[in-house]
Amino acid sequence: MFLNVNRHTSDSILQTYVCFSNLKTIFVHLFLIVAMSIVSIQASSASELELNLHENPDHFTLYLSPYGDDDNNGLSLVSPILSLQKAHDILLVNQPQIPIDIVINAGTYYFQEVKWRYTNGHKITFKAFNQQIERPIFDGSLVSNTWFTFDGKQGKASYLNFRHLKVQNYNVGMTFRGDRENIKGWNGHNELYSMYFYRIGGMYYSAKHSTAAVRFINSRHNKISNSHFVDVLNRADTAHLIHPVYLAHHSSANEITKNRFLRSNGNPIAVRDASNFNIIKNNRFIKTGSDAVYQEWYCVKGEHKCSKRLKECPSMGNLMTENEVSGGYKGEVRYFKLYAFKQVCGRSSSPRLRTSLNKRK
Repeated sequence: MFLNVNRHTSDSILQTYVCFSNLKTIFVHLFLIVAMSIVSIQASSASELELNLHENPDHFTLYLSPYGDDDNNGLSLVSPILSLQKAHDILLVNQPQIPIDIVINAGTYYFQEVKWRYTNGHKITFKAFNQQIERPIFDGSLVSNTWFTFDGKQGKASYLNFRHLKVQNYNVGMTFRGDRENIKGWNGHNELYSMYFYRIGGMYYSAKHSTAAVRFINSRHNKISNSHFVDVLNRADTAHLIHPVYLAHHSSANEITKNRFLRSNGNPIAVRDASNFNIIKNNRFIKTGSDAVYQEWYCVKGEHKCSKRLKECPSMGNLMTENEVSGGYKGEVRYFKLYAFKQVCGRSSSPRLRTSLNKRK
């Protein structure tokens, strides 16, 4: 018995077969393309990492751009990431044990708040791509609290370096936080050079007042130099609580040199609780301070509501020298103001503050 198939029917069957064959071929091609793309992406990342290390074998480099994407790997100028938080996450994954450069292209980065933990015993440098032109800007846009927070309580140097960046419209610029209850839980050897802090404080943040543009808590041997603190302001009722630089709870042996402080309604330099042997030298204070340039305070239990579990102590051995003062925020201010000495921690052989060669302009 034979099946009688006319020519029209056979052509339809043939066309259907060809169609299915073509679809099968297409699916196979698509599968191969996807597979090859995955391999290509992995190879590209590997090759970019190799190139990254080849260009500077002594450094691991990440690149940021305001037009970057956090889905990129950040290993080259053609694949930049957008956020410092992503840079932190990449470092946690790769764990490079060499110095690190985080190169930041010019432009404005909005709403970034960074919580940093990664250190490796080498310098980690956050720097402008071209330090001869405008600084990259991190803008909190009046809704962000703290731009950069470092939590380091391991009692070792963190070596975080910041160069030629501008931070504006935040409640707090930067916090380097050690353990205030444990004197051994410090961090340190961080550096801020040619930074620009602009419009920092409760005046530019709706939720609460600020205590500092840059705040150190049990953080030691840090340097702030050639930097600008401009319009560091709280609202009038909390003006006394804000300080462009605040050294608290064993933040000792820091250097604050050759900076410009312009318009702060709180006292520009504040030390608290055994923050000893700091140097404040060769700075310019212009229309800055509520009643003094340098303020020292500590919380005494029974007289104040103290949040720290352990007792606080006066700060000793600090030096204020060769600074220029051009008036306070609303009038003339003293060079320094010290809290009355209390016999809570015993006497020290060092004076609480030494001053010399400061002048008024």
